[in-house]
Amino acid sequence: MELSHQRRILMDPDIVIAVKQGDESCFARLVGLEDDEKEITIDAPNRCIARNEAHFFLGVTYTGNSLLHLAASANFLDLAEKIWHKERSLLAARNKILDTPLHLAARNGNHDMVSRLIGFSDEMEPDVMKEMLRSRNKNGETALHEAARHNCAIAAHLLITADFGIATVVDHQGISPFYLATQLGSVDVVRELVQSSIGTEVPRAYYAGRDGQTVLHAAVLRSKGI
Repeated sequence: MELSHQRRILMDPDIVIAVKQGDESCFARLVGLEDDEKEITIDAPNRCIARNEAHFFLGVTYTGNSLLHLAASANFLDLAEKIWHKERSLLAARNKILDTPLHLAARNGNHDMVSRLIGFSDEMEPDVMKEMLRSRNKNGETALHEAARHNCAIAAHLLITADFGIATVVDHQGISPFYLATQLGSVDVVRELVQSSIGTEVPRAYYAGRDGQTVLHAAVLRSKGI
């Protein structure tokens, strides 16, 4: 269930502050996921929403992040699960640059959260699960691109194990996660991607880079310091 762009309700800034400070207890209190029955509101121009209203869990930040985006970025594992149980549509929610919670978890190296979010997706229909895992943001990048950029091999392993095809999804420049990892020197992720491809016939997209290049080009250019 999603609200239209016009009806989206802005989240209380205190929730965002709690996430930035890593204050999981405060975050839980503000979103009503601990034993505190005091009324909490989300502030927006001419609109205040109490947490017991139907759309509370669909509130977003100014950058479009949902409560699950925030929990994923902060690695609040148990709260992420509680939020997901309250509003399951948030697993596929996009912010203003089209990141899903899975993108943010991988970007922040939160491999336990990546595992938790993949676990949530297991309850989806296979095609829906695949679409969620392969979601691309404004730059055309998947969560595996994020894992490659930040050299998070555990997250990469989890993503590839859940859906090997995610490694063949290229960004808007035609760059695969394998090429990106090689280009940036993300050695741990490169090893993971090499290991995952052993004994498997993989399409060209697995190795693809911009302008028809491949991982080999990226490795050569990096070795020359270009």
